[in-house]
Amino acid sequence: MVVYNGDLYVGGYFKCAGGIPAKYIAKWNGFSWDSVGVGFNGRVQALAVYNGELYAGGTFTNCGNLNVNGIAKWNGTAWDSVRSGTNQYGEVFSLCVFNGELYACGLFGTMGGVNANQLAKWDGSVWTGIPNPSSNPATNEIVSYNGMLYASLDMSPTLGPSGKFIERWDGISWSSLGSGIPDYKVERMLVHNGSLYVAGDFHIAGGISVNHIARWDAPVTGIATNIIDEDQISIFPNPSNGEFIVSGMSFPNQITVYNSIGEKLIDRKQETENCKLDLPPGIYFLKIDYGEGEITKKMIIE
Repeated sequence: MVVYNGDLYVGGYFKCAGGIPAKYIAKWNGFSWDSVGVGFNGRVQALAVYNGELYAGGTFTNCGNLNVNGIAKWNGTAWDSVRSGTNQYGEVFSLCVFNGELYACGLFGTMGGVNANQLAKWDGSVWTGIPNPSSNPATNEIVSYNGMLYASLDMSPTLGPSGKFIERWDGISWSSLGSGIPDYKVERMLVHNGSLYVAGDFHIAGGISVNHIARWDAPVTGIATNIIDEDQISIFPNPSNGEFIVSGMSFPNQITVYNSIGEKLIDRKQETENCKLDLPPGIYFLKIDYGEGEITKKMIIE
């Protein structure tokens, strides 16, 4: 479920809502149900709002006569494809906005014609595949929490530190959550009141005995904390010529710059919000370590 333009949108495995024909997706205005265009020919499993549009992911291939292959977007009036969507018989399990981009996970090998091993991101124009923490089978769900992307897995990851059935992505690489969840998979994740809640068939989380549900709190230091909301941090201008301002946080801080394939290019202490990077034109990722945590921002140099 997600709220879009003041209405509650729900997706699932149904063809009717409140007596109104609605193929796998419907909206509620607080008083009555209504369909959302012509709907789909298969189950809607994920919804997210990105760049002013509603995105739906699932097992469907078509929206009326429009071929969409697992993912489509709604502008409030009509559905449209998101490039060519997944490969044939692919499906999308979960959608999430992270670092200004839309992430999708599921059972697919390509997204928009680009190689993507079950995990990809969309910047509004093109799809990019990103390394998946689990080679087989799939990532179940993704959520954004405290400046990181969290992924629940069907089996232990084979790339990077072993977080068992849950890992987190900072925009560059995967890492574990303490000793992780070792015994069985995480089915659902939810951010509530500053904590990440996970539920599933597991009985152990971080070495603690639990009963199918556990809570993860982002590490903090000291008595008073200064956890920064990543949405408050901005880079301006972006794109830039390599000179820009990082607003929304205090300095000095440690900054690290990576290129689009994850190579570390710069690692230094930044004294002020006014940054100058001597780099060629391209897409880069700026990681800021502010003590209580880290935030990674995408930037473009022209």
